[in-house]
Amino acid sequence: MAGLTAYLPVNRAGPIAKSDAVLVTGGAGGVGGFAIPLLGSRGVETIIATAGSDTSRRYLIDTL
Repeated sequence: MAGLTAYLPVNRAGPIAKSDAVLVTGGAGGVGGFAIPLLGSRGVETIIATAGSDTSRRYLIDTL
């Protein structure tokens, strides 16, 4: 379900240009974990993600 929740706004909500900066709240969570790679595959150059803890921040830096 998280994948579908991420897919719909990334691919159907409206045009996203490569030069747009996109904010993903809860980037280390289930939906954020899908949204960030989807945005990357669409060529978005600037993806900003929030994280609620140091562990989540480290996950984002190391994994995604």
